[in-house]
Amino acid sequence: MKGYLFILFSVFSNGIRADFIASVYTQTTVIPEILSCTKTTYNKLIIQQQALSKIDCGRLCSTDPSCRRIMFDKEKGLCTLFLSGADCITHEGVNGKVCFRQVRMVQFTEKKVLSVYTL
Repeated sequence: MKGYLFILFSVFSNGIRADFIASVYTQTTVIPEILSCTKTTYNKLIIQQQALSKIDCGRLCSTDPSCRRIMFDKEKGLCTLFLSGADCITHEGVNGKVCFRQVRMVQFTEKKVLSVYTL
């Protein structure tokens, strides 16, 4: 079943809350990689790092202006950020992995909207 991921968090600067970021992600598909494909042509990888949950993974993506897609591996606690694309391709098994594409991000303060990105 497809789902959504909604993330809202504060951004701090010098210990003072500077603004808020709200992001919306739509769940896409994790696809096993075909042996003849090279994952570098599709998986424009930004970074892989440990995360506790898909929400933490989404938060990492929301703080990177170039991130548009995430894959979270529940079994390994591994978050992968990508530059673009919709579905996630993996050379490992697809069980325990979820993929999300960022569709909207809003940055705002308590008084005004700073930016809105519809991706």
